[in-house]
Amino acid sequence: MSKMWDAIRRVTKARDWKDSVKAIRGTHGKRATRWLAEQAGVSRETARRWLKGTQSPRSTRVDMVTGLAPNAWLDAEALADAQALACGHVDVEYNGKPAGTRNIGTLHVDTELRRELDGVVDLLRRGDQAGAEEALSAAILGAYAAQRARDGRDLLRGTLTISNFRTGFNII
Repeated sequence: MSKMWDAIRRVTKARDWKDSVKAIRGTHGKRATRWLAEQAGVSRETARRWLKGTQSPRSTRVDMVTGLAPNAWLDAEALADAQALACGHVDVEYNGKPAGTRNIGTLHVDTELRRELDGVVDLLRRGDQAGAEEALSAAILGAYAAQRARDGRDLLRGTLTISNFRTGFNII
């Protein structure tokens, strides 16, 4: 996992067990009940109740259920709900070589950035983390360049890539 996704992963953890079972259901579909029952060591009926939300896991099992949530799905859900991305200072690369830092700051999610984030969400849900990382980097740098370009040109898209969020990352 890259430094970039390490920073993202710190803010996309499950808020509670309900987020976790939603992610499990989204990832495993019809097989979610069987998978959860096997992983948690409970009956299928208990797993089915957890997935429906009609019964919560015992306090001793909540952390275990939360830990079973697929990270990519949680990342996708957080990005799908994003209103803004607080990126701060980022390290960038050009053709795989360090190219300094950029102060991206906070990017408000407009129509164009939403469209690109939806593409990142789709890639994450399909399990393509490398593609999602590349697409998210392009989306952030493209939005950054568009906000600062005087003539509307998008000079950074496809030129630079983000290698690390130096001052942290947050989804608002």
